[in-house]
Amino acid sequence: MPSASRLSVLDDLFLHLETENVHMHIGAVALFGGPAPSLEEVADEMAHRLDRIPRFRQKLAAVPFGLGRPVWVDDPNFEIERHLRHAALPPPGDRRRLNRFVARTISEPLDLTGPPWELHLVEGLAGGCFALISKTHHCLVDGAAGVDAMMAFLDDLSAPARGPRIHWKPSPAPTFDELVADAVREQLTRARALAGELHSLSVAPHETADRTAAAIRRVGDFVASSFAAPSTTLNRTVGPQRSFETVPASFHDLRTVKNRFETTLNDVVLAVVAGGLRALLTEKGDELQELRALVPVSLRTSEDSAFGNRISSVWAPLPVDEPDPGKRL
Repeated sequence: MPSASRLSVLDDLFLHLETENVHMHIGAVALFGGPAPSLEEVADEMAHRLDRIPRFRQKLAAVPFGLGRPVWVDDPNFEIERHLRHAALPPPGDRRRLNRFVARTISEPLDLTGPPWELHLVEGLAGGCFALISKTHHCLVDGAAGVDAMMAFLDDLSAPARGPRIHWKPSPAPTFDELVADAVREQLTRARALAGELHSLSVAPHETADRTAAAIRRVGDFVASSFAAPSTTLNRTVGPQRSFETVPASFHDLRTVKNRFETTLNDVVLAVVAGGLRALLTEKGDELQELRALVPVSLRTSEDSAFGNRISSVWAPLPVDEPDPGKRL
């Protein structure tokens, strides 16, 4: 099947989790010193870099009759300008105004009929700065891949001006018959894999039963821990509107704490989050008890594709009931 890559099960899950209240995109905000480039300059720079991340020119195509998960195909109507936005903050352009603009931006869903990403250029920040705000759907990238994509757009921005854009020609989309045939092939492959598992059950029943029981226990533990979260004032129905706030942090300070306590940066950040939640819940009058955070873990290797999701997750305890910052860590 030409120029098509099927969503993984996890990619497809993020697509189906999209609702009118829960928008499954990943956002990032980058601040830059100096005068802002024009939107045309941003478009030209990005156009020259899209060969590094060709998935950003692709859209989702459904498989007929729902026989398989959607596939990525080149968007014949792709124009980079359709994915770029421009805004200017009113004076004084401080962090509060920027945060409010970011909140409004990430509260809006992405258009899933085309390549599901946007980039916003924001001028008028205090100190003569500007910002870039990216939105990318989680079915397209996970957090680590999103950072890689942003770096592909931003690295070497001081390079000399480039020549005219190279004309991009989309590959032909798979036909109806090709989509159906490929989906059927995948179903047959899965059926053969299931048959192999059934054969192993007949050859080595005890070993297979042990693996199955262990898998069921892991799923059971995950589900049980999901529903055992303590009730707080934070547990409420989620609406479409989002808030966005920032807290300045010195990487040098975080690394110093990491080395002092002989731990990891991830643990330091989680301890800081626990301290912040402790202050918030105390302010709201909640009973302080240990919370748990579902923390994504990247499984991406250097051989993996730059797109899609390669993540797992762990439940991390957040001891918000512990007043001592060192003991929380």
